[in-house]
Amino acid sequence: MDKEKTIIQAIYYLVKAKGSLDKRSALKLLFFADRYHLRRYGRMITKDTYYAMRNGAVPSLAKDLLKAGNIEIEKVVTDYRDKFLILLREYDIEAVEEVKPDDLDHLSKSDIEALEFSLNNFGRFDSDRLWELTHIYPEWKRFERRFLEDRNGREKILVDDFFEDSLIEDDPFNTIPKDIVQINKEFYNGFF
Repeated sequence: MDKEKTIIQAIYYLVKAKGSLDKRSALKLLFFADRYHLRRYGRMITKDTYYAMRNGAVPSLAKDLLKAGNIEIEKVVTDYRDKFLILLREYDIEAVEEVKPDDLDHLSKSDIEALEFSLNNFGRFDSDRLWELTHIYPEWKRFERRFLEDRNGREKILVDDFFEDSLIEDDPFNTIPKDIVQINKEFYNGFF
């Protein structure tokens, strides 16, 4: 359950910083944090599996964890989630107020750095703009033609695409030196 705890704590961190989030925004901000952390430190925060869907890059387990009443998720996991997150209606999330900083024990300093990167660079955008932005990055762009032909289904994102640069001028990910990105790509591919 370590993976689930990390994902729940990361989502909590994002939601707490914003006051509340809709699920799509939370998943997009998590994508940007994972992208940063992988490029900068050679691992994802969540260790989740990403899929390209018509709505962009989606972390699969995180998406499932945010479904209220999801019978595929064990009760111990949903009980843990409910200690951090309040799932409102079908799409909105709020943070549980009683959570203390010490309760975020599955987030490292670099995880928090990546979450802050995501919030600082993408947190000002609404859900629709975040959706548009994820469609510009190579992780989803590879499948663009497929989703123009058939908007349903999903395609597994290749982790190597997280290391590819976008065509966005002034992309905030370009603040990570290219040699660091290359070293982390080699590290990731050699380790995983």
